[in-house]
Amino acid sequence: MKRQPLNLEELADEIIRIEYPNYEIYHPHLRASVLAKRERIKEIIQRHIKMACSFYLHYSFDSVSFRRKYPAYNDLIRNMFLFGAERLEYIYWLVRFTFGCLDLNIWGDEKSCWR
Repeated sequence: MKRQPLNLEELADEIIRIEYPNYEIYHPHLRASVLAKRERIKEIIQRHIKMACSFYLHYSFDSVSFRRKYPAYNDLIRNMFLFGAERLEYIYWLVRFTFGCLDLNIWGDEKSCWR
């Protein structure tokens, strides 16, 4: 896995190539249609990323509101103690919660989702 910032153009292109692997050689009218779909895919991904980031930023600073909105996680978060090093544990957990528990194995070892 390469470390790099998110590139929506590349991501949308990779997704559209699943259905249209060589769209560059298509007839211009069909190519225009594929490019319009690629742009729509990019917009959808961007909207979802913005929503997730907004959610994360809001609740990373306000765990009390998170516990109010999602009471099922009250005990879990309360047990993290939210101060000092334990706050970092909450932040890691919130990233996993926000982004659908992606495999965030960013260090390349056996740790998945940081823990």
